[in-house]
Amino acid sequence: MDADELKDRLDPLYEAAMQEQQDIKDCIEQITRSAKDFIAQRYSEEIHNLSAEGYRKLGDVIDRHADNLATEIANIIYGYEEE
Repeated sequence: MDADELKDRLDPLYEAAMQEQQDIKDCIEQITRSAKDFIAQRYSEEIHNLSAEGYRKLGDVIDRHADNLATEIANIIYGYEEE
């Protein structure tokens, strides 16, 4: 098998992996946006009283959990979840 044949065989796998990564990224962005919108609406008064450190911590919590949630969702959807 030469390099071109190998590339042709691996191209669909590469494309699928890149699509999965894009799906995870899109999911993270949507979860993050939704969480921030909800918090802004529900806790508008409380947020105005947060310090800069409080804003940073809130953002870190949202980002961390959005990453974890999106990854777990992808693992289940794409069948990577261990049984």
